Amino acid sequence: MTDRPIIFSGPMVRALLEGRKTQTRRALPTAHPKFANHGVLDPEALTDPLEVWYWDGVHDRVGASYRLPYAPSNRLWVRETFAHDCDGVGCAYRADGESLGWTSPLFMPRRLSRLTLTVTDVRVQRVQEIIRGDAMEEGCPFPNMADGPDPRDWFRELWDSLNAKRGLGWEANPWVAALTFEVHRCNIDKLEAGDA
Repeated sequence: MTDRPIIFSGPMVRALLEGRKTQTRRALPTAHPKFANHGVLDPEALTDPLEVWYWDGVHDRVGASYRLPYAPSNRLWVRETFAHDCDGVGCAYRADGESLGWTSPLFMPRRLSRLTLTVTDVRVQRVQEIIRGDAMEEGCPFPNMADGPDPRDWFRELWDSLNAKRGLGWEANPWVAALTFEVHRCNIDKLEAGDA
């Protein structure tokens, strides 16, 4: 079992707290030097389900591999925008609607995290392969009704707001690790100690 931090925006933290979010997609690093010619996934070449093989599209089974940083049973402690209170002991979270001097989630220490995610499934797919149900599990704020708005449209806007500036927008259709998880409303160390 591996523990690692994961950053979420304020709206996605609220979706976690409200029980609407049980999936997240994270872009795979296709710009990594190992991935010559921005290779493609070869699912038949997988010898380890957590290792993704890429190849140049010309030579069969030739290329580099990348080990996914996520696996079932991993625990992810959520980093979010936060602020220490005046006495330096407590913590306020931007997702709760407070208005304070905020600190980037990059600097949130593990001890201040209030949410822990236990990964139950990891899939590799193109971002545009998301289905309606998975878009709902990403935290879509409206009901998934056949005659209503498509939750995939909501997800596409969310994805672009977080990834387009990095060149990994919806139209680029990057490879992603799609994580499904259980949400625990407690600090990872309290979960480990059984205090949750």
